[in-house]
Parts: sequence; C-alpha cells; structure tokens
Amino acid sequence: MAEARRATTRIDLQLGDDIEYSVTDALVRARKDVFRRLYTTRNLIAYGLWPTSLWNLGASVGIISGLMHYQSRHTVVPREFLWRQGEWFHIPAGCPYILKLLLMASGEGIAFFVGLLFVRRYLLRALLSYQGWLYEPPKRISLCTSMWALLVKLVSGYRPYTYTCQLSLPRMGVPSLSETCKKFLISVKPVLPEEEYNLLCKQASEFQKLTGPGVRLQKLLQLKSWLVSNWYSEWWEKYVYLRGRIPIAINSNYYILDQCYWKPTHIQCARAATVFSHAMRFKQLIERQELPPLLIRNVIPICMAQYERLFGTIRKPGEDQDKLLHCPRRRSKHVVVLRLGLHYRLEMFDKHGSLLPTSVIEQLLGWIVLDANKHVVSSQERSIPVLSSLPRTQWSRIYDDHFAYGPNQETMETIQESAFTAVLCDKAIPDLSERGAFCLAGGDPTSFWFDKSIHFIIFPDGHIAMNAEHAWGDAPVPGHLLEFCFTHEVLNHDSLYDSDGHCIPFCDMSSYKGSIYEPTRISWTMRPSLNTAIDEAVILSKAMCDDVDLVIECHNSYGKGLMKMQGDPRRLDPGGPPTCLLPGPGSDLSRLRERHDSVVCRRANRDRPGCNTAIQSICISHGGRHCI
Repeated sequence: MAEARRATTRIDLQLGDDIEYSVTDALVRARKDVFRRLYTTRNLIAYGLWPTSLWNLGASVGIISGLMHYQSRHTVVPREFLWRQGEWFHIPAGCPYILKLLLMASGEGIAFFVGLLFVRRYLLRALLSYQGWLYEPPKRISLCTSMWALLVKLVSGYRPYTYTCQLSLPRMGVPSLSETCKKFLISVKPVLPEEEYNLLCKQASEFQKLTGPGVRLQKLLQLKSWLVSNWYSEWWEKYVYLRGRIPIAINSNYYILDQCYWKPTHIQCARAATVFSHAMRFKQLIERQELPPLLIRNVIPICMAQYERLFGTIRKPGEDQDKLLHCPRRRSKHVVVLRLGLHYRLEMFDKHGSLLPTSVIEQLLGWIVLDANKHVVSSQERSIPVLSSLPRTQWSRIYDDHFAYGPNQETMETIQESAFTAVLCDKAIPDLSERGAFCLAGGDPTSFWFDKSIHFIIFPDGHIAMNAEHAWGDAPVPGHLLEFCFTHEVLNHDSLYDSDGHCIPFCDMSSYKGSIYEPTRISWTMRPSLNTAIDEAVILSKAMCDDVDLVIECHNSYGKGLMKMQGDPRRLDPGGPPTCLLPGPGSDLSRLRERHDSVVCRRANRDRPGCNTAIQSICISHGGRHCI
C-alpha cells in the first residue's frame, strides 16, 4: 500500500544543497513555464490564422499605408477609396495626419486580412474537394490536375504546423437516402435468405417514402454534417469500438514488428532506451505542433487529428460502453515499464524539465531489470494486466470493484497518465510467426496492457514490437512513430551505440547527479476475489492464444522486381488478351499457399466452440530489406 502511494510522488536522489537547489529549480521551472505558455499562444495564433500569417497582416497594413500616403496619378482611385472607407472610424478632426493615417491603415488592413483569411481557407477547402488526382498515375498527370496542384500550393500557407491544415480539409459529404438504401441492400443480399431479403427491400421502400422516417432522419444528418467536420467519426468510434463487448485482444488491437533480420543492437536496455527517447521526442513534436503534416504527393494534406491521442491515452472499461481518457501533456511525462509482471514508474525528464539522455535511460532500465529479478510476488499480482484481455463488461465490473478507489486507483492512474507502457521480456522469440502471435494475442499474461494506446514490447535479443489499441486511431499513426524511431537508429547508428551495443553518453554523467528521479516500483492491494478473477482471466487468455494461428513469411522471389523484368504482357502479344505472371509450383508463393491450406485444415479439424478465425499474414520484402 505504501509503495502504491509512493508511485504518484517523485522520489529524489541525494542532493548536495537542498535549499539552494529548490530555489534554482523553482526559477528554472518558472522560466520553462513562461516559454511553454508563449509557445502555446504562438501555436494557437498560427492555428487560427492559417493559411495566412502575421506577415500577411503586416504586409496588408504596409501596402494600404503606402497607397493612402503616396500621391500619384496612378493611385488616385485606390487612395480616394481607402480614405473614404477610413471615415467609418470617426477619427477626430484634430488628430495628427500620421496618427490618423496609421489608425485608418491598421483598421482597413485588419479588415482586408480577415477577408483574405476566410477566402483562402474556403478556397483551399473547395480545391481539396477535387478527386481527379486519385485516378491519375503520378508520372502521367493531366494539365487540369497540374493546374489544380499549382493553385493548392499558391493558396496554402507556408510552413504549416501539425494541426493547421485541419480547418481547410473538406467536410465529409452525406450520401443520398436512395443511394444509402441501395448499397445497404447490396451488402446484405449475400448473407440473407430470399424471404428476409424481400421483406427488407419492402421495408427499405417504406423507409424512403415522404411519409416515412427516412426523409426526416436524412435532413437531421445533413444538419449535423454542417455543424461538424466529420459526421461519421463519432458514431464509428462509439458503435464500432467503444460499445463492443468482446475482448479487444486479437479482435480489435493490432501489432507492429520491427525489421525482420536487422537490429541496431543486441542489448535489450540500450534498444529500449533509444526507442523511448525518440518516442518522447516525437511526443514533443506533436505537443509543440512542430511535426509537419503529412502530404500526399507533397500537395494534399492528410487529417492529423489522431496524432493528438497517440500518447497518454487509455481505454477505460465501462458496463455498456468504454471511454477514452486522454491525459494532459503536463502530467504525461513518465512511462510505465513492466518486467516479470512488476510495474515501475520511469520518469523521462529530469528535475530541470529536460529529456534524459539515452545512456541514463539505459542505466535506469538496467536497474529495473535487476530489481524485478530479486522480488518475489504472487503469480496473481504479476498477472494483473491480463484483466484487460477479458470481455469488456466483465473487465468493467472488476475495475469498479477493485481499481476505482484506494491504493489500486492511484496505481491505475499512474498507468493511465503514462505516455505509454512497455514490457521488457525475459525470453527471446526468434521465430517470426511466434513473435507476431505473441505481440498480437499477448502470449504472456504478465506483459500486456491492451487498454493502453501504445504498448512497446522489447525482447532480450534487441528486437522490438508494439501492440496498439484501435479505438483512438488507426495503424498509420503508430507506424509513423516507429518509422521515426527506426529511421533515426539507422541514420545515426554510430552516434547512438558503441561497439559493444550500449548507448553512447552525450555528456558527463556526473552532471545529472541529484537531478534524476529514480524508478519507482508500484504494487497492488490484492484480495481473494481479485485473485480468483485473475486466475479465470489467465485461463481465458491462454484459450484465446491457442485459438489463433498466425503465419508470417518473408519472401523475395516474387514481387515488383520480377514483374518489371518480364515487361508488359500486352506488348508480348498485342492481339491477344493480357497474360498473368504466376509463380511456378516450387516458388515461395506456392509454398505459402500450401502452408495456408495446412493451417486451414488444422483449424477445420478442431472441434472447439468459440474459436477465433484463423489469421494469416504474409510479409513481402524486396531483397530482404523490409518486412511490414
């Protein structure tokens, strides 16, 4: 109980002079807080002014001032017009000429700037509604699409922040009522008996009549589409994910693996320290809106809304519907590391607010490994994360009974407010298929918090993977995070790791003495009813893992390179139909099909109710370089 309370407090290492350090620390924190507020204000102003900028406002005021002051026969008309418009400000007659000129020019410049802001914003939204570029290959773009791309570039602002393009993205359109009913009937026809399908067709016709409810609901839907940017995303998140009552492990969560055969280091703590550090840098880029928005063909911006909930987000179980909780960034500066079922709070920033170097993080992770190996706790306490793999209603009731109050609530809040969770596994999994199954289904009941937005998995041999919850966002977002981490590892390998595989210190380690928060082990208050629930969850989790067949294969014998070598089939026989390049009986693709058939046969021979659908994943690499 004492350790659980201790988890929410920051434990200091020994300091040389407590009083002197506290004053210095307060001044440093005050300065950082001022700069943080200034950056936040700057980002808010830039977000509201995009695609224009304050430079456009200054230019508008300067040009209007010049036109009003400069006397020439070429500027008579605009000069007289601007002075007439300036009369609306009712400036006293005795006001000096320069002051009067500046006041009028400033007012008219601001008015012009606001008008330009909305014109550019809605013009960009109209331009981005064009979809003709989707049907043209990048190397053969029509003149119309080229002119459209040039207009988008001219109207768009320069150096956009992470979320500045959100206001200019086109809204999601509402399909017509007849089109919706038609597509719905087409989708259900293959799975319904003929009698039920005919009855459904009759009900759809009644639904579309003027006296039916469809017309009124369609108008309400159109009204909602005018008020929000995407009328569908809220319902999709609610009914597809949050109201689902089945376990999210396997059924909703997904996994991501690193490169199949290459790893920058074989030391577990060094690899974890580097990835943790780059992940926190990625988090800082998002919070400061310094991460450039993604662009398709360097022209079309992509919605970046999901990046906001990448870190510090957890799916809290509910009786009928779950809830996504997002922690403010000021409280989400630590990570929770699991080792042999024990939980540790690891602060990623020192007492001055600076991100810890990778060499320091490696030493702290090494301490966690040593500390976890010497502690003896019950198997139930080690297996508490397995509760997140239960059906959501069952997990919600256990949460309300054991984690909604007391020391367990404090421990759970530490996990909820963490930037992400991670597990330092105690055994390596060299086989690619077994590793993927482990990361998907949570083969170890002590290792996975499936409710957390992202959960890193670091193996003893240096390989790394991720398990991600699906309700908050889609796979490209954590994929972008891992790409950011791995790219820096590849490009800066010699400056990150030494010849032994350890992280290279960037500064004198003695300079961090007394300014680092030591890792804190957090524990739980166990009860007999909680122990029973954990034992049942472990049995259910193992049953779900046994019901999954995952096959991951890397092959490079057939792919884009082979097709390019063969040429266009139409050129070989212009008069005949195009042929298909199919691999022979002994190729890798044929062996994959045979292996898939064997997996399906094994699944068919199993006579167990409630089995999950077999999953097959084929990873294609070109020259053995990539495996996604």
